[in-house]
Amino acid sequence: MVNIEKIKINTREVIKKAGAVIRAGGMVVFPSDTVYILAVDPTNKMAVEK
Repeated sequence: MVNIEKIKINTREVIKKAGAVIRAGGMVVFPSDTVYILAVDPTNKMAVEK
């Protein structure tokens, strides 16, 4: 299942939610100044293979 949410404000709640997604084996994508960053739990093999 894919769950996509566009969030434009960095708040403590958004950061907590992103952490929960990563801990649950999901992926969080966020922009930097020049590229997009894909964040997963590196100890979760299934998440890394996504």
